[in-house]
Order: sequence, then C-alpha cells, then structure tokens
Amino acid sequence: MKTTEAESQIQLAGKTYEAKVSYVCKKMVGGGCAITTFCVLTFSEKTVTVHFYAKAACEPKEREADYSYDASDEKETYQWVKAGNAITIKGFDDYGTYEFRKNKLASSKGVFNNDAIEFIEK
Repeated sequence: MKTTEAESQIQLAGKTYEAKVSYVCKKMVGGGCAITTFCVLTFSEKTVTVHFYAKAACEPKEREADYSYDASDEKETYQWVKAGNAITIKGFDDYGTYEFRKNKLASSKGVFNNDAIEFIEK
C-alpha cells in the first residue's frame, strides 16, 4: 500500500490528541513555578472540541493548585475537514493547519522548545 493511500484512510473520529503549547517559569519569593500549558483536540465525525489545561510544578508545592487549571468545561467546538493528510479546523487557527505524520498531528504554526508543535494521540 502506498503512503498516500494509507494517509487517505486516516480516521480521526473518536480520537484525542494533546500537545504542549507553552511553558513559563515564574520566580517568586521563597521559590517559583514552572507552568506548562496543553491544548487538547477531541475529534468526532465532523467536529472537534478544543480545550486547554495547565500543569504547574512549584516550590513550595502548595502553590501548584494556584497555577494549575483544567478548562475542559470551557470546550469550544469547531468543524474540521481533511484533504489528503492535511487537517483544517475551521475557526480555530491558533496553530494553523495540521499534517498527519506517524500518528501525530504536526501544526503549521507555533513552536514549543524551538520545534513545531506536535499533537500526540492519547
């Protein structure tokens, strides 16, 4: 089977992909926090829901709850389309379009740690 044939059979419905999209360190009196923000894409047949969450690693540990969050109750839903191995989410262009590569969605826009943002299947 040719690669293009396999790519044309990409099935996203029912799958969830997640990517690290930002990282920030906050220095504070008595310690600090490293905060990583994630974007989650959950696909159905014609729509995709998008939400964000953040995990904080802090010293002292008690600060982590103040900087971690889960916005899964603030999901936004968009239409998505596939052309070959390119995926477009209509109305959500924060990370451009996505190219399906080896069970990952590589974004055309945005970087994390100097690399293109990749959404990994969960």
